[in-house]
Amino acid sequence: MIRRSQAASERELPLLIKHHQHRWVAYHGDRRAAIGSPKRDPFQQCRHQDLPPGVFVVRLIEPEGLELDRNEPGERLGTPRQIGPGRGPGAVHPPQHGFGTILMRRRPMPIHDWSRVSAGTFHDFHQGWTIEIRNRLNSGVLPDGYYAMADQRVSGPEPDIVALRLRGPEPTGGLVVAETPPRIQRAARVETETALYARKANRIAIHHELGRVVAMIEVVSPGNKDTKHAIASFIAKAVDFIRNGIHFLAIDLFPPGPRDPHGLAQAIWDELVGEPLGTRPADKLRTVAAYDAGDELTAYVDGLAVGDLLPDAPLFLAPGWYVNVPLEQTYMASWNVTPKPIRDLVAPP
Repeated sequence: MIRRSQAASERELPLLIKHHQHRWVAYHGDRRAAIGSPKRDPFQQCRHQDLPPGVFVVRLIEPEGLELDRNEPGERLGTPRQIGPGRGPGAVHPPQHGFGTILMRRRPMPIHDWSRVSAGTFHDFHQGWTIEIRNRLNSGVLPDGYYAMADQRVSGPEPDIVALRLRGPEPTGGLVVAETPPRIQRAARVETETALYARKANRIAIHHELGRVVAMIEVVSPGNKDTKHAIASFIAKAVDFIRNGIHFLAIDLFPPGPRDPHGLAQAIWDELVGEPLGTRPADKLRTVAAYDAGDELTAYVDGLAVGDLLPDAPLFLAPGWYVNVPLEQTYMASWNVTPKPIRDLVAPP
């Protein structure tokens, strides 16, 4: 029965992803027994149907890349979802218990060498990935009172993703740096006298018709680096946002070139404070860089190589307060629907 249930869930996975991604589904043999979010646990629905232990399976609806293995009856394991006190990202829920469950292990998805393809080919993947990030942010990563939108013009060139805060009471949730430092450990901070006065100067509040913009995410494209003007515009945009209190996350899967010999993260930092970010391993030429735009300006930078796993990156919503963006999971979701001819071009031989 367990094998039949697992086979049925695999057969219907494409349809489930289309209509119910990120929810949970239960199968009893060939029959879909229950479906729901964590607020309506399919385990409970199966119990209400008087299904005995060991005759159904429960899985998270995600793209291919989830490896399903039988677990001990009575326990469901997997990567804990981060949620805050009461709700919103923050604390970690313990494993939940039920019968006839499946242990889910995610096959890691390494970074590919996108420098092998044209800018137009990467653009297709780029668009899919940014939408996956937006979807995941709006599916429980951002606390109540915040939401993400893609390709919104807020000031100058459009960022890939903006995080907005609704007008209203102070939201709760998120992670505090002092209590839970970001997983990206290499950090640079500055609060010189000159920087202090610059930070205290009047800021231009950037608004959107639906709320106040608090953060930006950019997935760097080859077009951001292919000319002197393009790279200067990208750096100026990032610096302008940060100086006006907009937190910034840049994901750069391309190695430095003649116009950014030390990488975009360092180029942005040079414009902000004119100091080195620190030593980067010679073989880690790609970067994920998160900028906390508080009075103590802080950059969290992780160097990456082709074949590495993307880290969970901090997206700051207020000074010293952030949520983790699941880069590897969203990258994998976009990769799984990328046409095979494109995947063959960038996958390792």
